[in-house]
Amino acid sequence: MENFLNIFRTTWEIDIKAIFEKGLIVYERQLQSILYNQLRVRLTIDYEIYIEPVIYQLDKIKPDMVITKDKRIISIIELKSKPWEYPEFFSDMKKLVRFKKELINNKEIVLGWIPKSVDWFEQDNHENLKLTYSIDKDLQLILAIIAKHDSDIITKELKDYANYIDIKDFKVFLGYIKKDETIEFKMK
Repeated sequence: MENFLNIFRTTWEIDIKAIFEKGLIVYERQLQSILYNQLRVRLTIDYEIYIEPVIYQLDKIKPDMVITKDKRIISIIELKSKPWEYPEFFSDMKKLVRFKKELINNKEIVLGWIPKSVDWFEQDNHENLKLTYSIDKDLQLILAIIAKHDSDIITKELKDYANYIDIKDFKVFLGYIKKDETIEFKMK
């Protein structure tokens, strides 16, 4: 999935940075919608992007974005946008690691349903109407955060979290206003 990671990195470092510099990204929902739009432009039609799907098989957790290709979940993305604050991100890191653990169990994940019934229970009982995906063995876990320049996620090394969580399995993308007032968007 190196290709998707390259597309995401370009989207983050060029597109999202430029839109942030225009003042159009402050809140997480703005980041989420603009990121969706920019990824949709850069990705081919065989990629699907799910926004906040409820993953019933994993205790109803809701990742911010799920990217699929060829009936496989290739990326889970967690977002934060608090340019002038200190975002809490540890729970997002734990959520990402949970998906990696589920890879071991080879779980099938339902992300959607082809609508055929007005009754939810009837709808859910039709297995052939469920949009089911497997988790790709090269799953890309991404934490993308816009934060204050002296936030822990920016100033601390990721290895500082290794005692609490397995951090080697995901990529962190950062955006922040530097002390000299320049804008930095990069992969950590």
